[in-house]
Amino acid sequence: MQIQHNDPSSLEGKIKAEAFRLGFSLCGFTKPDPPAEYDRFEKWLTKGHHAGMAYLQTVRHRIMRQHPEQLFPGVKTIISLAWP
Repeated sequence: MQIQHNDPSSLEGKIKAEAFRLGFSLCGFTKPDPPAEYDRFEKWLTKGHHAGMAYLQTVRHRIMRQHPEQLFPGVKTIISLAWP
């Protein structure tokens, strides 16, 4: 069964509605697949664009960013929120 993102009666719709009610400006869903743009992220780090966020360069962070499913084995969906 395909979940409709814009259907307010779906689980994703309910989560989005609650996120917006709590004041979040964005709410998105994605699969825990390796990101297609990971190589671009590595180049960005190499150029030093991460400013004072040294944790982005750690091996653990890089592995988790490249393979997000390793953070929570069995995870099916990642929910990302943005605060104003």
